[in-house]
Amino acid sequence: MKEKTQKNELMICTKSDLSNKINKKWTMCIINILGVEEGKRFNEIKKDSMGNINSRTLSMRLKELQQEGIISREVKPKAPPEVRYILTDEGWQLYEALQPLFKYLDKHNSNGSNGNNGTNANN
Repeated sequence: MKEKTQKNELMICTKSDLSNKINKKWTMCIINILGVEEGKRFNEIKKDSMGNINSRTLSMRLKELQQEGIISREVKPKAPPEVRYILTDEGWQLYEALQPLFKYLDKHNSNGSNGNNGTNANN
């Protein structure tokens, strides 16, 4: 049994970069928002976060997720340019992997409301 525990600990250590990707505040919320409805503009993401995320933090998280290859930024050449954020293939894989957690959070909402914590886990 000790060998299995050591393998699990090793696996967790080697996956710490994944933990760093999703552990920052608002990251999972952004991934979920883009997974529920792909192709969101900055202000749409902000609105879907119930307005709880400030613009500076949202901008930082979007840039970090782009650098990590989780999302991509599409610019449509218009006047003014239209920018949309979408999940990459890796982002979709992460979104799918997080679905059980989103469902758990939705079911066990800590604020005592009706179980909807903004994760839209049923989609």
